[in-house]
Amino acid sequence: MTLNQKLLAALTLSIALNCSAGSDYGAQVVGPWHCQSTYGSIYGDYQVLGDIDLQANNRFSAAGDLLITSPSFNTTLALLFKAQGNWQFSNNQIKAEQITGSISSVYPLLTGFAQNLQKQLTQEPSFQVRLSRIGRKTMTLVASDDTEINCHR
Repeated sequence: MTLNQKLLAALTLSIALNCSAGSDYGAQVVGPWHCQSTYGSIYGDYQVLGDIDLQANNRFSAAGDLLITSPSFNTTLALLFKAQGNWQFSNNQIKAEQITGSISSVYPLLTGFAQNLQKQLTQEPSFQVRLSRIGRKTMTLVASDDTEINCHR
């Protein structure tokens, strides 16, 4: 690489870093997204699939499926979730607050389990995720436990 190429590369990197550091991606995250995430817990592996609408008035609504594969059961348990609340974007972080919602099941045997998960939802009425990547049609968020949430339009 010649000295001119190195200088050009350094200048390009500097411009890119300055644009990223000063950019406000808040306007880009507004709108409907289809998101999915997978994470493990002591109860099994969770897969969350759902739609979230981050509205310009700083309200959000979400609905989708929570699929749980548990070593205790020889099947995948399906639950439905709905949530709504307020959100804000600052310093490449999306913070959701005043979250209310429900978790339910079409299977009566899972009603108690769904109610326990719903209690957990109401006990932690806020959460925060970091914006890792965003494009016109894709977005990747990272939770505090490093769980990735992949979204697309």
